[in-house]
Amino acid sequence: MDENIRQIIFNVIGGALVALLGWIYTKLKRKYYKYSFKRIFGKNSEDNFIVTYGKMRLLPPYDDKGQLRKWPYYHKTPGHAFNVSSIVSHTATKSINYLSETFGSVFNNAPKLCSDEEIEEKLDISFCAVGGLNNLKTTDLLQSKENVFYEFDATGPELAIASKKDKTKKFSIDGAYDFAFIIKIIPKNFPNRVWIAVAGLGESGTTGAAWFLAKNWKKMPKNKSFGMIIKVRVGQDESAEIVETVTDS
Repeated sequence: MDENIRQIIFNVIGGALVALLGWIYTKLKRKYYKYSFKRIFGKNSEDNFIVTYGKMRLLPPYDDKGQLRKWPYYHKTPGHAFNVSSIVSHTATKSINYLSETFGSVFNNAPKLCSDEEIEEKLDISFCAVGGLNNLKTTDLLQSKENVFYEFDATGPELAIASKKDKTKKFSIDGAYDFAFIIKIIPKNFPNRVWIAVAGLGESGTTGAAWFLAKNWKKMPKNKSFGMIIKVRVGQDESAEIVETVTDS
């Protein structure tokens, strides 16, 4: 066989092998990402996962003193005021976008999106609730027996996040920084489901924690419940960093 022809054949075979190995590597890498992702967001996260936001309602535009309300919307949960200026807050939309982009990059499809009121009575589901006391599913998670991590504390002059294991440990906005929690639990009654809540004391806490979850899920504890405190410089989601992580084991 002519040497030039032999060289051409070798080059073609070599190129085909490189392409095949590249294709196999890409497939295996994607499969591993899916497997790893499901260890955080649950086995059914590919086709049956919900991202839920708090549905807001409109108050009369003026208060009892005739003053224009600064925050004209409220939530179904009684007794709380929220820093929200629209029916679906900018905080929720930013957070949802971070999470949807990550789901799309792993599975090529986005999670289901619905308000907390649409799934208020449902517990046998996997979800990520965005927002704190203005989200009924966050409340479900916080009140569950499996949440041994964090809770909101309203006993002081300002709302804080408190550790449930160490009552003396509290986190509150200090001006330059906001704080948030990311809590994941596996409910005892529904062991095949995953409940996650992402909530800050202020808007930056929530959006920063959602960004952190979306970008750093690979570093989080796998196949177990955990609680995480996130510190965020106000107005800079990408400054989010871990303060502490607590697991259930």
